[in-house]
Amino acid sequence: MGNQISWRRCQKCEGFFFSGNQSQGACAGGGTHDASKGGFYEVSVGDGSKPVSIVPTGYTIPGTEGGWRWCKKCQGLFFTTNPSGVCPADHKAHDDSGSAHHELFVAHSYALGQALWRRCNKCQVLFYSGNKTQGVCPSGGSHDANANKPYIALYDYLRFDTGEIAFDNGVSITGAYYGYMRPTGGYWFGGHFHNGLPIPYDVSAMMAVKSSSGKVFTFTHKLSLGGWGGDQDGSWSISGTNPAIASAWDDLKKDDHVAWDAQANCDFGVLWSDIKSAIGTITEVIGIVGAALA
Repeated sequence: MGNQISWRRCQKCEGFFFSGNQSQGACAGGGTHDASKGGFYEVSVGDGSKPVSIVPTGYTIPGTEGGWRWCKKCQGLFFTTNPSGVCPADHKAHDDSGSAHHELFVAHSYALGQALWRRCNKCQVLFYSGNKTQGVCPSGGSHDANANKPYIALYDYLRFDTGEIAFDNGVSITGAYYGYMRPTGGYWFGGHFHNGLPIPYDVSAMMAVKSSSGKVFTFTHKLSLGGWGGDQDGSWSISGTNPAIASAWDDLKKDDHVAWDAQANCDFGVLWSDIKSAIGTITEVIGIVGAALA
């Protein structure tokens, strides 16, 4: 169980469809779906009884709704609880044979996804309602989302997460750090640490993500934590865009290897030495947050 990538928005019909098959699916706007101007998304996959979503530490999962399936004819995502769905491939019912069990987030906004997705009352597909046109419905006219709840389409992204960290060797520092990268080149890197000792410490944190071709993307940050009587807590949140991520996206999604290290009162060179020994062959190093190390 996890998340399935390769979901896109069709700019002709505004529908949400799976682009990972050779067929891009029949479009109500004519021909096949066109994702040339659409975003990259992923959908949660469950076991049919308790679907799950994977999100990074620090984010709360919104309410979810099951009952969504993939149609093998049009490649769209449709709601199976209502029997009135219409497929643009033949204007008959959708065909969910071979589909996994999917769920959607129900919310007006969410940091890791795009809002303004709705279910069409006529064809039962998920479509984007944020544009002036409401798309093309196979039942005729445009999609109709009157009185329907709002959904979130989760962005396709690579996540990394250390989980909770507790330093050893008598250093009472705890915390975690995490982040994500997106196919557009966007990234976010954040975390927090707490010092439980009377003396201050500097904490250095590094994360490295290696693609299948050996490119390594590094994220680094240093925090100064006070001792007793000072500010014993520290956190950070850094976001931006780097075209090198977008250029390497296919290799990153094909196979990514994540390694991390965090230590007190040491420089990044020490962390990088430890990470290099764990991550294997490296062809290039790209510093996304902080300078790249040799």
